[in-house]
This record gives sequence, C-alpha cells and structure tokens, in this order.
Amino acid sequence: MASYALSDDKLRPFLRRKRRSNSVVTPPPMGAFLADTLGMATRLVPSHGAFLLMDDPKLRRRTDGSPLSVVAVVGNIAPDVLGSTLSQKRGIEGEVYRKGVIIARSDHQTMKKLRAQMDGIADISGKSLVAYPVRLESAICGVLVLVQRKSKKAFSERDMQLVELFSGYISRAILNAVDILKQNELALYDPLTGILNVRSLGARLEMDIKTAQATNGDVAVLFADLDRLKRLNDRMGHPYGSEAIRRTANALQDTLSDRGTVFRFGGDEFVAICPGLSMKQAEGVSRELLDAIKTQVAGPTPEGSNLPKMTISIGIATLRSCLRETRHDKDLQPSPASRLITVADRALYRAKRAGRARASRGTKRDDR
Repeated sequence: MASYALSDDKLRPFLRRKRRSNSVVTPPPMGAFLADTLGMATRLVPSHGAFLLMDDPKLRRRTDGSPLSVVAVVGNIAPDVLGSTLSQKRGIEGEVYRKGVIIARSDHQTMKKLRAQMDGIADISGKSLVAYPVRLESAICGVLVLVQRKSKKAFSERDMQLVELFSGYISRAILNAVDILKQNELALYDPLTGILNVRSLGARLEMDIKTAQATNGDVAVLFADLDRLKRLNDRMGHPYGSEAIRRTANALQDTLSDRGTVFRFGGDEFVAICPGLSMKQAEGVSRELLDAIKTQVAGPTPEGSNLPKMTISIGIATLRSCLRETRHDKDLQPSPASRLITVADRALYRAKRAGRARASRGTKRDDR
C-alpha cells in the first residue's frame, strides 16, 4: 500500500507552533523505550533475545576509541550483561561499529569464522545472530544485535529489512533524546562557563533549605563578584574579560568540589550553595575561594597575552545565622531562598565597600 505526505514546504506552516525554547523539557524514559523496542523487534523477527550497544561520545577521541556498552537487553540473554563494555576493535560488534556493515551469522561455517565478544559474556556462542549499525545522523553510535531465531532457519531478507527498520527507529529516538538534553543544557547551563545558570538556582536552593529545616541542619549561600572586571575589559578587551570569568568559574567549582554547587548569577557574579555549612564553616570555605582566585585566574592566554592577578569579593549568608523568624504576614514575604540570596548580596556589597578581595558575613539585620 502506497503512502503519501505533503512536501516539506507545504508542511512547514503546520509546524510553526509556539514553544518556549528556553524551557526545560522532561525527556521520555529512554531506558524503558529501548527495552520495549528490543522486545518488539524480537517478536516481529522471532528471536531468543537482543541487545543494544552504544559508544560514549566523550571517549570517542581517545586513541583506542570509546568502548561499546550494553545499554539495553531483552530475552534469554542474561540481564547481568547490562552495562558490560566491549572493545570497538574486536569481534562482530566491533566490525559492525567501525565499518557500518551488516553481519549475519547463521550457519556452522560462519559461526566458526565470525566471533562475537558477547559469545563469552551472554552465552550465545554458536548461535545465529544478525548485527546492524545504529546511526546518529551520519555517524555510527552503536550496534543492534538480534540473537538466534526461534526457528532453525537463517534470517530471511524480510527479517533483515525489519532489523534495519528497528535500527532506524532507535536512531531517531536517540536523536530526539539528544536534542532534548541539548535544549535542557541551553536552558540550565551558562554557555560561557559551562556551569549552572540562574534559572536553576532558586529551585535548588529551596530544596536545600527544606532539607536543612527538616533535619535541623544549615545551608550557606556565598555571593561572589569578580573585582574590577571593567578595568580589565577596558585595558585588554572583552574577550580577556570573558576568559577571566571562565577561569573564575573553574576555580570556584574546583575549590568547592563536592561541598557545594556554583551558579553563574549574571555578568561577573556567582552564587554558590553549600548544604550543611554553618557560618563559621562558610567563612573558612570563603577564604579558600579568595586564595584560589588569586592564584588560578592569572596566567597565559591562548592569544599569547597574560591575564593579570584577579580577586573576588564574597558575601556570606546562612539559614540559621541570617534569616529572621517568620512574621505573621508570612504569605506576603519573599521565599526563604530569595531572602537568603538578598542577605548574601548585601553582605557582598559591604565587602566591596570595605576594599574588595575579602569576605563579609551577613546578619539578621540584612533580612529586611
């Protein structure tokens, strides 16, 4: 039966719909989708099992390439192979991944010659299989493998066409998930520094405050501002100012490590949320951050120049030390997260007035 659709030009008016490009989209449950898709494939191409291998894009540039990881399994293949890694240079799986070819192993002769790495992991040695590349646009990102037909016949031409169909179906689903993740990164992460931006600050801080209140704990907010960035921009140009902001973000993040999360608030301002830190502990961390900026921002740039030594000023606020008791008109008050950031901002202003390159602690008088 023939199928028809409007041309892309004629379809375009139907696709021009309003959507908030900066909003966060909840991705579909990809794991469940991939498992269901493999299950459907084994039913339409009667098989004892199937598995999907994928590479890690961050590791593709290594000299030995990215290993192939088992990300989905269905059927009689042991579930404990999930997460196993295979070399992309060996076996049927590696051949399909590297060359983009389709490989079918269906008789005793080919079984002897064509070895799969999964033979020794999933107990499929000597069983017929078909392996098909999974593409992400023009690049191969994985391998789809169906194992041993329930009948003893070889995979037919129709079976091969169905495997190709499922491979394409999985490819499109992965591409959609990649687009959603990228959109979410654009919405939540600062493109200059790669750290979280102000959009995700409020929700994260509210969650940490609720946890602290429920556990009788504390949470600290450090509001940091890069000192005299305008002077650097005027003297060397804005690209060097941007480089100073990038290095400041890296230094803050590396120094805090697992003690807190850094957000770019805007311009040359940063906010760090540190769950569990008291005022005294937050002051100690702030001293570490002041020292880190002095030593880690200055230095050579790719353009051959040198960034000068930079400093930051920090305002500190903690839940227990800085927020007043809730008033009777609590419904009219700003949220605790907003109040804590305001207190830290006022403390930062005092640090600036006192001469910069220092930290100042907030008080309950700042919570007004």
